[in-house]
Amino acid sequence: MRAYPSVLLILTFLLASLHAVAPAQRDGSSQERALRSAPPDVSIRAHVENEKVVVGDRFRFMVSVHGAVTVQQHRAPSFTQVRELELVDGPSQEHRMIVQGPRSRYQTSYVYTLRATETGRVVIPPSQVRLNNVWYETDPVTVEIVDAPSLGQDGFEDVLPARTNRAEVDRQLRGRYFATIELPENIYRGQAVPIRLFVYRDPALPQFSRWELMDQPGGRDFVIPSAVDRRAMSQQVRWEPADVAGREFERTLVYTNYVVPTRTGTVNLEPPRLRIHIPADRSSSRHPLDDFISGRSSTVAAELPVRGRPLTVQAPPSKPAEAVAQFIGDASPVVQVDRRELPQRELLTLTLRVRGQGFFDLVSTPELPQVTNLALFDTQSRSESFIERGVLISEREYDFLFQATEAGETQIPELVFAVFNPRTGEQQLRRTDAIPVRIEAARTGTRLIGGADPGAAEPSRAEARVLGRDVAFIDTSPLTPALMGSASPPFYTRAWFWVLQLLVLTAALGYGTWMVWKRRSVEETEEIRLRRARRAAEEALASAEKEMNEAGREQFYAALKSGIVSYAASLLSRSEKGLTEEETAEALERLGYDEGLRDRLRRIWRDCDAIRYSPVPDTPDSRRSALEEARKVILSLEEKKSAA
Repeated sequence: MRAYPSVLLILTFLLASLHAVAPAQRDGSSQERALRSAPPDVSIRAHVENEKVVVGDRFRFMVSVHGAVTVQQHRAPSFTQVRELELVDGPSQEHRMIVQGPRSRYQTSYVYTLRATETGRVVIPPSQVRLNNVWYETDPVTVEIVDAPSLGQDGFEDVLPARTNRAEVDRQLRGRYFATIELPENIYRGQAVPIRLFVYRDPALPQFSRWELMDQPGGRDFVIPSAVDRRAMSQQVRWEPADVAGREFERTLVYTNYVVPTRTGTVNLEPPRLRIHIPADRSSSRHPLDDFISGRSSTVAAELPVRGRPLTVQAPPSKPAEAVAQFIGDASPVVQVDRRELPQRELLTLTLRVRGQGFFDLVSTPELPQVTNLALFDTQSRSESFIERGVLISEREYDFLFQATEAGETQIPELVFAVFNPRTGEQQLRRTDAIPVRIEAARTGTRLIGGADPGAAEPSRAEARVLGRDVAFIDTSPLTPALMGSASPPFYTRAWFWVLQLLVLTAALGYGTWMVWKRRSVEETEEIRLRRARRAAEEALASAEKEMNEAGREQFYAALKSGIVSYAASLLSRSEKGLTEEETAEALERLGYDEGLRDRLRRIWRDCDAIRYSPVPDTPDSRRSALEEARKVILSLEEKKSAA
């Protein structure tokens, strides 16, 4: 009986021990459990740059860990559950050390670039980070997505916000810094339509330091005069007060361009794109635009596009039957001849000059009425356009070459031209004076162009003359022995001529041989480099395939990315160190690879980085699919290089 209390005491002790150990075991097994409370002196926070964004905006979502701790792993939120958001890029990892007195704190941030696709109030799910083998969860983040603000209904529906690579700059410029174009009220086919590009700014914002025209306006239904040169436009601007929907703005005219519509009806004008550089202080802890100008030369670049819109192009008034040509603009036609007296069967040049505001290259050659005793032989034309005080000026000349067929008195009748001015909407008829012409009897031995007079004597040497730009008569008398004896020996009979030819031939052969050798050596070097790149990629992909089932997530996708990077580096003739996805895509674009192939390379590159640090499922099928896609990308790159 005495042993009974001892046994009971032992059992009680064991039960108490199990009861004390059980919670500890449960807590130890919950190391993968997500917790909201962070350890002391550690801050875990998920946040966005702007809690209110506009549809189409890109903004950054960040998960930041502050404190003297190392982040072991990070799990991104499930962005696919939020249909109003699109994942554009990420995650990218940022590290920063913050010195606070004698202590130092570390900040690790995981940055994602998102794009707002629909309006609404959306909630980004929590993110998770693992510190000291314990998972911690952030709070969800709420973002409000709204439509782009409107400046009113007073003709400013074409205003677009600034597009920059920073969402904060975009937000501050929207509705406060924009570009727009002004067009004439009535537009006609063949008219030189002025497009005036204005920049508006809120007076509270700084003036831009310089501007660049990125794209010219135009389209397939327009002709752009060659005189328009964006490099010749002045960078000097003058700001003037302006009212936009009841708000005070300042505006400046930065550029005037001209386009010429080639057909009537509704046509689509592709608008210009403008980039401006705004002075800012990047060294400030606040946003650059909050500091404005602070004596430094740093700038923030912003693109100010203009919304395209259809234009209604009208047909100009019909050309009267009596007019020989119609000019659209403010033109002044002038007609003159090179002489008013000439022998029979010689040539006379009539020149039509048109100068004024407009673009006359699209005007066909006028059809002149028939002139008695004069036969039209040939026509030529030339044109020139230039900018004069911001106005497009064109000059067009037509040369009509006539030959006198019969002797006698005749005249070039008055010519009627129709000039339609788009600014006033009026068409005028402008007439030239008649020009009398006297034709003398033909000289002995002259020939009519295109025919001959049988039995006529040859013209003498003195009769050879140049009329306008054409030789009308030549000396056809045969060479005599006296003339041939007085001439010096031909140059090709001299020794120095053949020595010079031999030197030129030798130099050409030597240069050709050197170029063939150089090309062959380059091709051989290229082939060796491609074989080495192919071998390195195959080894890396074979290693990834071998470890497909055994290796961890990070090891497999690291080996897969190594195969892509090694082949791309060899293809671009550079080292793998520091080779980035953007640099590779830009280099492939310069080498002529199509956009689809570049997108595939960027996608597999990003997937390798994203899957390593994200909670997306990692199955054997997904690994096999990624491996096959990598091989296809390398094969496509190799085929493109071989074809080139």
